[in-house]
Amino acid sequence: MQEINPLSQPQMELEAALKSLKPKSISIDPMELAYCAGRTVGRRSVWLWRAACIIMALIAAGACLKPANPPASVVVASKAPVMTPDVSNLRAEMQVINRGWNALPPVRGPGARPIHAADLF
Repeated sequence: MQEINPLSQPQMELEAALKSLKPKSISIDPMELAYCAGRTVGRRSVWLWRAACIIMALIAAGACLKPANPPASVVVASKAPVMTPDVSNLRAEMQVINRGWNALPPVRGPGARPIHAADLF
């Protein structure tokens, strides 16, 4: 079989010249290669640790420099009178201790009325 060559004369000369070229032999030192790889990884981890330390230092400084919030004032509005420990309270306590809960008078709040079953239906 006859081979069809679509290349022109200058292209065939270039092809022959390129075929005659030999790649340069490269010697790779495994120790140098491992050293360079370790150095590159070490640089990355050092930057990572430095960045983490800087971020944590900024957070700590912000927490220390932040002014403390004043305690929120709580106002409790109540219609019931505030009872202070006095003689009448101590006397009532002694009556409860001696006679039980029945010793206390019935409590009637403002607007409170007893509920009967007939009121529900």
